[in-house]
Amino acid sequence: STGAIQNEPAIAKDLDKNFIFAWTDYRNGYGDIYLKKYTRFGDLIFSDRRADTNNSSAPCAQPDLATDGSRNILVVWQDFRAGLNIYTQRFDPSGNPVDTNFQVNNSTSLNNSPGCARSYDGKSIIAWAATQSGIKNIYARLYSSGGGPVDTSFKVNDDLQAVDHLNPKVGMDSSGNFTVAWYDKRNSQEKIYLQRYNSSGGKTGSNFASYTDSLNAIQREFDLS
Repeated sequence: STGAIQNEPAIAKDLDKNFIFAWTDYRNGYGDIYLKKYTRFGDLIFSDRRADTNNSSAPCAQPDLATDGSRNILVVWQDFRAGLNIYTQRFDPSGNPVDTNFQVNNSTSLNNSPGCARSYDGKSIIAWAATQSGIKNIYARLYSSGGGPVDTSFKVNDDLQAVDHLNPKVGMDSSGNFTVAWYDKRNSQEKIYLQRYNSSGGKTGSNFASYTDSLNAIQREFDLS
């Protein structure tokens, strides 16, 4: 209602088919992350809630969100409060924050473009692009149902080519198995690549390209569930 710029929306739904939006909002003069929840019929459950609550005035952007079997909500975004890092905030089904914002990546590189997913029992996977020596690679980190990290972050793309790996998305099934997807231009062809993992974070096979029936197809903007 303030007329501020609001962009980069993300959406998720819970088991009751209620739906939650997250977006980047400039009502405070810089980018903040807000979320809002509706019933399956479009009736308001809770109004605008700010996710980056312990961030003073550093701009945030590129939110994503996911829910679990208990209807809890996870929101992730890129945050400039101390460099360019990935932050997250958990909420209960009523939109009350659980704990405070915390940083996902454990490196000092430039980190952006996060994506997240959750399993029925509350496990979470968060993926993002990290710039190292001028090249962007895809990293991810797995979290337990209690919200603690299972391990340190790990690299997802298995090639060693000097190309950027961009725009990661993640999907997780009810048992906690998950897949990360992104696009890169290895071998001079821009394609969507995927990597599968089991619920413990172990790789299932190696990176593989999305199908295309054209040798010269460009694959770029996509989503995953």
